Amino acid sequence: MLGLPNMFTFLTEGRSSRSMLGICIVLLISSFSCGNSSTSNPSEQVTPSESTEPAETHQDSDNTGSSPELTENRSEDHNEQKTDDIQPSSSTSEEIEVDEVKTPKYERVVILGEEFLLADALAMGLTPIAATATLNDRFVGINRNTDMIQPLPSTEANFELLASLEPDLIVATQNLIDIVSLDTLEGITTTKVVASSDWRQQVIELGEILGTNETADEILNEYDTLISETKQSLASDLTVSVVTIYPGNTIAVWVDGPSNIPQTLIDLGVELFPNKSTYQNARYGRAYLSLEQISDLNSPFILLSQSNEVSGESESLNEIESNPLWQNLPAVRSGNVVVINRLGYPGVEGRMEFIKDFREVLTK
Repeated sequence: MLGLPNMFTFLTEGRSSRSMLGICIVLLISSFSCGNSSTSNPSEQVTPSESTEPAETHQDSDNTGSSPELTENRSEDHNEQKTDDIQPSSSTSEEIEVDEVKTPKYERVVILGEEFLLADALAMGLTPIAATATLNDRFVGINRNTDMIQPLPSTEANFELLASLEPDLIVATQNLIDIVSLDTLEGITTTKVVASSDWRQQVIELGEILGTNETADEILNEYDTLISETKQSLASDLTVSVVTIYPGNTIAVWVDGPSNIPQTLIDLGVELFPNKSTYQNARYGRAYLSLEQISDLNSPFILLSQSNEVSGESESLNEIESNPLWQNLPAVRSGNVVVINRLGYPGVEGRMEFIKDFREVLTK
């Protein structure tokens, strides 16, 4: 059994005046589909997050899940954004003085939505006062100090609590806004939405909201540089199956992006097998297999994207491992099965950490 770095192990393993908004609804977060809902019903249920469901909507983190039929990431001086000085026309001798325009400097920011948004905000220099936590009570996979950030449950939102935090800005993902109306959040404070479904554009939009455009560009450039460097060390014909075994012995294979792990592999030039041409009914990059279809996972290398934090998932994984069809797979027979923590790589910095870990695995 090979020892692996960090997230890898080889498989044998506002305000007070608005406190009347005491409404609790269940939110959906994750890898991944959102349904529309109205906030008029205080007990309205929505799909759980990646911590409880294999989500089907967003790019960045493959949220955990128990039922894949239900839907799927520092300092506070982050918000000043200067506009270019406006120069007087050369056709007039009159000097025009224009005050420098700045974005508001927010001091009490709350991040709502998938955990990649928090990870990227931290990377851009913002430490929010509170943020949605994939596992409800703590943040996972973020290699930055989160001690001062209050975790907000991903499965339930208490708007009375949210208002009591007295935020001056809420930043939310579009997936969340599809469930909780924008008007509801704006009833608490100014709310900005990261609306794009493309992960790179999400980084850019967040930078624009926080006034950290240059930092956002720097983070993306760093990612692109690492991709370019890593590609040179990888075999041009590298083929990988990315698989998740959810509770209930449900087998999912990742055949496309936008989830962070398969999308990063695609960026590296790695071929996913099976791919989207094999399973054209895949939604949000993920297809589900029957037990009889286990043999479709016949690539030379398997990444098992799992989470020990999800109840019942380890038991299901053990059952699938004991299946003769699984045991007969080429990657299993050759010992090329690696388990990764699918909650361990949120945000752009998480993607870069995954690249480094993946590269190290391949050199062993």
